[in-house]
Amino acid sequence: MRLTRMGGPECPLCGCSDTVVVRRITQYSRDREKRVCMFCNRTFFTAAETAPLDAKEREADRRPAVIYHPVRCPECGSVDTVVTSTRSPIRHHKCRNPDCNARFKSCEE
Repeated sequence: MRLTRMGGPECPLCGCSDTVVVRRITQYSRDREKRVCMFCNRTFFTAAETAPLDAKEREADRRPAVIYHPVRCPECGSVDTVVTSTRSPIRHHKCRNPDCNARFKSCEE
């Protein structure tokens, strides 16, 4: 499985950088961004970017899309699996099939 890193901050759960800003808030006189990981759906907070990008910078900063290949459970063959944690290059998965509930690892290439 090959993953392409995106430009956002890494998700604390799965380690991918495919995150989206949900909203911006001010906490304790600091600007913060609430982000959601598009891979594992975890919500987390980061420091806000200081200046918004203009249209030319956004066009230059485009990167290829992240392609996630479904990881099959080695026990039951189901593709209904979730990432539980990442310590690069190893990802820990859990099968969400109620009859299986297996836990297994995969490695990034």
